[in-house]
Amino acid sequence: MALKFETTTGTPLLIHGRMRDGSQLPFGAQVVDGRDNEVGIVGQAGQVFVRRANDEAPTLRVILSEDSRCVLDLPPDAAGTGEERIRTLDAVCREEATPLAGIR
Repeated sequence: MALKFETTTGTPLLIHGRMRDGSQLPFGAQVVDGRDNEVGIVGQAGQVFVRRANDEAPTLRVILSEDSRCVLDLPPDAAGTGEERIRTLDAVCREEATPLAGIR
């Protein structure tokens, strides 16, 4: 008997993220998309692994604390063609002044 699972499809991205001052993103920080869906967490050395669909906005938000987050602006072609195995890119997380809307 085959089981069906909903999965996320898209180009896998390995993002080497850092703060504007050059420091690493905090290990274990939650990463959300433009709709506030959790799409990953920050791993060792500030790395973030996510899958991006071609129709998604090229930004991710990193939850730094209960009342602070920053935005990773990805290049417009970040989703690529979908044929890449894993796409690697660097991104700087800029502070966002907007208060969190119910994200924990």
